[in-house]
Amino acid sequence: LRTRFPPGPPPSRSEGCDSDLLDPRAEAARLCTVRRLGADFAVACGGWLSRKSAYAHYEAWLWAARADASSSGASPVPVLPQQPAAAADELLLGRLAAAGAPAAEATTIVASMRHALERAAAADAAATKRVGGGERGGG
Repeated sequence: LRTRFPPGPPPSRSEGCDSDLLDPRAEAARLCTVRRLGADFAVACGGWLSRKSAYAHYEAWLWAARADASSSGASPVPVLPQQPAAAADELLLGRLAAAGAPAAEATTIVASMRHALERAAAADAAATKRVGGGERGGG
């Protein structure tokens, strides 16, 4: 059975999608960035939040950071938002306080994680731009 396509360029597998999001190198770089950020989170919060549940806390914090982008209808919602939602700071501050962290220390941890997320988002954007900007390897 042969399928005939209408005249013109062949349909793209990523039609309607941002092709940089589908690039395996961009995804691999993003995965490494998210893992490094998770390790930073575990170190920063490990003294207060249990190691056993550190990644559950990390995932909740990262989802909260994406809240503004997801509620704005942005598509796709970035994994690492350039401007994290204030809800992420509030969530982490609350969890640290519930674990007994002094307010000053919790505030310092929250600020350091916000900066770490902003740096990770900038690194991800730069890596995606490099991949999408023609710096692809031959193949």
